[in-house]
Amino acid sequence: MKKYKIIFLDSAGSRKEEELFFENPGKIAEYASENQYYILKTTDLSASDASNKQLVLKTKPKNVMLMTWQLSVMLNSGSIILESLKLIHRQFRDIHFRTALSQIILKIENGQSLSIALSGYPNMFSRTYISAIKSGETSGKLPQVLENLAAFIERR
Repeated sequence: MKKYKIIFLDSAGSRKEEELFFENPGKIAEYASENQYYILKTTDLSASDASNKQLVLKTKPKNVMLMTWQLSVMLNSGSIILESLKLIHRQFRDIHFRTALSQIILKIENGQSLSIALSGYPNMFSRTYISAIKSGETSGKLPQVLENLAAFIERR
């Protein structure tokens, strides 16, 4: 069992921080679901200090633009975010971008929203980008927001 530091958001909107032991990250998602918590952040406390340091990943804006366009098209066609990201992940050759996408996929599988998962990569996704994603999630218009973001990145 590993020790995790987890920051939850409860149904009332209050932040709750706990240090708990779980067999794997999937059990954290089950625990959160059973208690009607939303996972904001998880940290593996049992890992060594070297592995706890977050790797700074960078990529070209073109990769972010392509991923954003592809995700927009897939969501507009009725696909779900997780499956779309898995398909997109296979298409990129940039090792840093693939690494970030695989970690984002894992975070979403563990119950985090797309905007929260993306926020862990400030060198790839700007605060403006993440805020727009969050507003798209909240309003239910994520595909349109993604399309606008991709067009914005392309113009820039």
